[in-house]
Amino acid sequence: MKNNYQLRNSQKDCIEFSKRYFNTTTSKKPEMLWNCKMRFGKCFTAISFAKEMNYSKILIITHMPAVMDEWKETVENHISFNGWKFYNFKNDEKKITTETFEKYHTVVFCSNQLYYTRSKKHRLIIDDIQWDLVIVDESHIAFDEEGEPSRFISYAKSYKGKNGRDIITHKLNYKSLLNLTGTPLNALQNGMFSSEQIYSYTYIDERNNKEIDNSVEMKMYLPELPANLNRPGVGLDSLGESSDNPLSYLNPFYKGKKILETDDGIISFLKYLEKIYNEGSFKHSIWVLETELSCQLVKQLAYDNYLFEDYAFKIVAGNTETAGGAEIKKDISDFISKNDKTICMTVHKGLTGITIKEWDSVFWLSATASPKKYFQANFRCQNPSDGKNEATIVDFWKARAIHMIDGYLLTFQNISIGERVSSFLNYFPVYEQLNNKYSKINIGKYYEIYYTMKEKEKPVSLGDKLIFRHGEQLYANFIENSEKIFKLLQKTRNSSGIVPITTNLPSNGTINVRKELNTLKEYSKDVKENFDKIANNPLFNYIKKRYCDLLNSIPVYLKRFNVFKIKSFNDIYDSINFTFLDAFGISLEEFKFLIEINLVKTEEVLRLINLSLNDKEEREYSYDRRIA
Repeated sequence: MKNNYQLRNSQKDCIEFSKRYFNTTTSKKPEMLWNCKMRFGKCFTAISFAKEMNYSKILIITHMPAVMDEWKETVENHISFNGWKFYNFKNDEKKITTETFEKYHTVVFCSNQLYYTRSKKHRLIIDDIQWDLVIVDESHIAFDEEGEPSRFISYAKSYKGKNGRDIITHKLNYKSLLNLTGTPLNALQNGMFSSEQIYSYTYIDERNNKEIDNSVEMKMYLPELPANLNRPGVGLDSLGESSDNPLSYLNPFYKGKKILETDDGIISFLKYLEKIYNEGSFKHSIWVLETELSCQLVKQLAYDNYLFEDYAFKIVAGNTETAGGAEIKKDISDFISKNDKTICMTVHKGLTGITIKEWDSVFWLSATASPKKYFQANFRCQNPSDGKNEATIVDFWKARAIHMIDGYLLTFQNISIGERVSSFLNYFPVYEQLNNKYSKINIGKYYEIYYTMKEKEKPVSLGDKLIFRHGEQLYANFIENSEKIFKLLQKTRNSSGIVPITTNLPSNGTINVRKELNTLKEYSKDVKENFDKIANNPLFNYIKKRYCDLLNSIPVYLKRFNVFKIKSFNDIYDSINFTFLDAFGISLEEFKFLIEINLVKTEEVLRLINLSLNDKEEREYSYDRRIA
């Protein structure tokens, strides 16, 4: 018997929101972002949306082949889609014909990997079809180059794109495009979509609406490491550099090369970890480590020293013990079904795109600095299962945990920063262990940890890499105001050594301002086509560097007023507005314009300013290395 469950109210809202946009937009290739957390029901909602729009030619493309089963189940086993046809391009390529699309509502599933590596002849059925709807599932992988093999990037760039998503927008023909993900951090940070193009349904929405009766409560614990086990800088991170991770000695291999670290420290930690297991109720866990070799070593040491004897270990990383692609879910599920208690060890595999309902905990033993990966993995264990009431995240690196939360909060749209933090802590409580006692972190403690950690204790996060936003709409906005922005930044000056203006126009005249302004205006006629040219324009890059000089001056000046913490740019305006013009060469209103033009990620700039304000040695914090 086929499924007959109905759309929930949030799913109906999503469909109506999307219909309004696609029915009113004038864009030639309109697209939306569904910023919806895992368990929202994106598959069923997206196909239901297609049905309501009377779309009959639907392509699902993704970097995660393992999600195919859920799409297939939705189309073939729900009564709403009787008569619809589902094809997996990998196996059913020869069955997909023009006649198929004429007779049936047709859904075709294709992985990015398969699309990129098929010859042009074999891609014709995808390239030549005028699709009604293209769905990019797990689109957080397509928004940047992270995690994509280099040959896919090379292929994308040959079509004037930077990543897997650009391939889709340049090569495929479609009426509408949906991007589906629960962690669109890069897309939100870089302003790739306007508010009319984003439908959000976050973890907080799920907890507030209480639409799902069997939801699992999430909790995070930050254990206190004994002094003999807390050794940052001993091991290597994934780049082969010294790591601030207090457990870096768990990762003694880098590209097969062992560093000078005895196994004793790892064994001592495993004994400590076993104690945590004995005090808890973990049945099926995920351990995230830095490398596959780390997984192999830790597993072997556990066996050799008779640790975790009640648990069966499985290495999910690589191809040693676990299948790849769409087979990974079945492989892990079969392993769990044969063992009462399990620990799956991984680096990346299995942390996105698949559902293993038995997983009840994630232990972070790696130095990951990606909020996207961090929360994709954490929500793997939120699915309901018999006897499971809560899911537990354990992170021994407190500094990293707080910054991963801060990065993830970007997905909470339309509420203030303070509301995001308090809402998250309310529904995803975080417990810090001090003196062998756990206490729940409140918003005050959250900010205390956030602002008092030294810069070197902070892992590099998405926000650390860039302070300038990117995206076609933002570039168009910049070009429209480029002359005014340039003139205002030229007015900024070094007043009594306060403002460190170090960037000036080359004296040899290599930047012809009027010519470059006109060139940028020409580029604005087709921002997508000229995206890379805008990014590399010499005047555009000069403006960014001059902008950085101005931002660098803010903490230097605030310290003169004994201001060592700010929550918003209003705090800056209130602190120094009476002398702003004298100090910076531009008025307060002109400075507000430069901020509100939305070229920079204001939350990230505020974070970096606070880092500098809290630097005990009062080092000047340089933004230059954070320019895109």
